[in-house]
Amino acid sequence: MKKESIFLLLQGLLFYLFPLVGGVDPFGMVISISVMTLLLAGVFGFQCDHVRMKLLYPFMTAILFIPSAFIYYNETALVHALWYGVIAMAAIGCGTLARSFVKHTGK
Repeated sequence: MKKESIFLLLQGLLFYLFPLVGGVDPFGMVISISVMTLLLAGVFGFQCDHVRMKLLYPFMTAILFIPSAFIYYNETALVHALWYGVIAMAAIGCGTLARSFVKHTGK
């Protein structure tokens, strides 16, 4: 459970600290956070053994973003919570497939 907490902490830092130091326009911020969420969730899917956490992580990612939408953006940014949840779900699926492929090939 400790490993999963670290990933959620990193995701939270991404949503709350990156806008402070990112220094890019709003569109660039959305793209940057999307790519970093994709990478973080993909690694999470590859590393995590708990199926329940793999199912909950996209929802927690979306929920983590909601307060930052009001802090840094405005209410129109709430749609991005759904977007980040979908990205996390797809990345976790890819990470899980990669993990099963690596296990299957024996490397």
